[in-house]
Amino acid sequence: MYLSHVPSPVLRLPDLHPLLDAEYNSYDVGVMGELDVRILAELFGGRAVSSAITPAWNGGIYYAVQRKSAVTAAEKESTASLALLYESRWKSRAAAEAFLRIYAAQLPTKYSGVARRDKEEVGTSEQLYSTNEGDVLLSISGTSVFVGEGFPVALARTLRDRITEAQSSGPMQLVVTPQRDPALSLARMFSSFGLMKAAMPERYTLMQQ
Repeated sequence: MYLSHVPSPVLRLPDLHPLLDAEYNSYDVGVMGELDVRILAELFGGRAVSSAITPAWNGGIYYAVQRKSAVTAAEKESTASLALLYESRWKSRAAAEAFLRIYAAQLPTKYSGVARRDKEEVGTSEQLYSTNEGDVLLSISGTSVFVGEGFPVALARTLRDRITEAQSSGPMQLVVTPQRDPALSLARMFSSFGLMKAAMPERYTLMQQ
């Protein structure tokens, strides 16, 4: 959509401060774009997977926070101090399921001690994991995929439900992407979670010049 200059669908981010402000400070927030998705899908699944899945993207938002308990410079620089939620929407259930699979598959590349806790999952829509940096909750509802990383599972479920409730059942709002590099901020933010290879943001910045 960015590459073809088509306005991007916007998902709603509700007021989450009452749920988060006691324990977290805001770190980064933003609207996903098609180029963001292309970068992440290529990173997680390779270029062929990225080319196949990116056209099926239909909107996304992310919000990252940092624990207030991280007070020293070393603690603030640690990825363990961060927590992330990411909600994405897809044009079909099959595309949403494909994205969920490739996202789940890359968890062991960014965390150690990854272990699935399937007995604690609620229904077949959830995937719950333990990692060395906290819980990871992945879930799918219709054509939407929710990712919560670093939040306690009960809080992650509450955040997911609030975001789901906030989405309008009416026509999707649209926003025109500003003329800037839309992937750079998100790429840098995801690099804080150990996801992004150092050269990836620069690579895609150069592609847009």
